[in-house]
Amino acid sequence: MTLSHRHHPRGAILLSLVLILGVVGTAVLFLLAQSNLSGVTDTSDQGKSLTARAVVLGCLDEALIQLSKNASYSPATIVTPTATCTSTVTNTGGSNRTVQLGYASGAVTRRITATLSVSPVVVTGVMEQ
Repeated sequence: MTLSHRHHPRGAILLSLVLILGVVGTAVLFLLAQSNLSGVTDTSDQGKSLTARAVVLGCLDEALIQLSKNASYSPATIVTPTATCTSTVTNTGGSNRTVQLGYASGAVTRRITATLSVSPVVVTGVMEQ
């Protein structure tokens, strides 16, 4: 009795095809998961940036209110119910002022420079950074 061994090339081809499709499918899933995580991170950073912008604009509002009451108002910080902003108010001559405000939260920093006149308060320019 002789034992014979037969090769079935169709099985090897099928196995190779399944392995190749598995690797390609895994790579596609990995890329999709990575792009979704990047999108979530971008959305989170945009939300933090918009929140910081709202905070620094609130500080500008407070500065304008205080300058309407006292033209020599010049604090180092402005405290609102939601945050504390750094502040520099510069008298640029007569009733003209430049107000520089900043707010930082983690990796997000927003700055605003406003030019205005007091008595009455009239904002002539605002630049965001």
